[in-house]
Amino acid sequence: MIYLAVALFVLGLVLALVEVLIPSFGLFTLMCCGCIVGSVAIAFGVGNTAGIAFIVASFIGVPVTVLLGFKLLRTSRFGNRILLAATDTRKTVDSIYEDNTSLIGRQGIAVSSLRPSGTIDIDGERVPVVTEGDRVAKGRTVEVIAVEGNRIVVRPTEPAQNEEDDEED
Repeated sequence: MIYLAVALFVLGLVLALVEVLIPSFGLFTLMCCGCIVGSVAIAFGVGNTAGIAFIVASFIGVPVTVLLGFKLLRTSRFGNRILLAATDTRKTVDSIYEDNTSLIGRQGIAVSSLRPSGTIDIDGERVPVVTEGDRVAKGRTVEVIAVEGNRIVVRPTEPAQNEEDDEED
């Protein structure tokens, strides 16, 4: 009788592993639960100590089996097709910030009106920027004065000649 309980328990663990590796929308999970519950019921038929041992084994065995399944999934052909490859985004973000700091002190022409954000052209490359708060008309020359995270801050190189310059788009 205990052999049947052990066989059902092992079958339940195998079904838990199969559910992780082959998505069945819960069909294998239901069969796994049925096998585990059945093995515990048979074990309690043998004796209380055996039943409690099977319950403890269930609480340990099922999570360990599922974790093992996820580890196997990462290395399987099926897992490689459904899981996204991890990329190190920190390197990408850091390199963007490092590149932006090299812009400090460089001058460009406002491609759009900066109110206070917009786009400037530095040596043929369009760069999104913000001003210190003032509006800058399209076509004015600006200088990069700071890089704050991913924000590039600019200010006009010469003061506006009159109010009409600031109103142009």
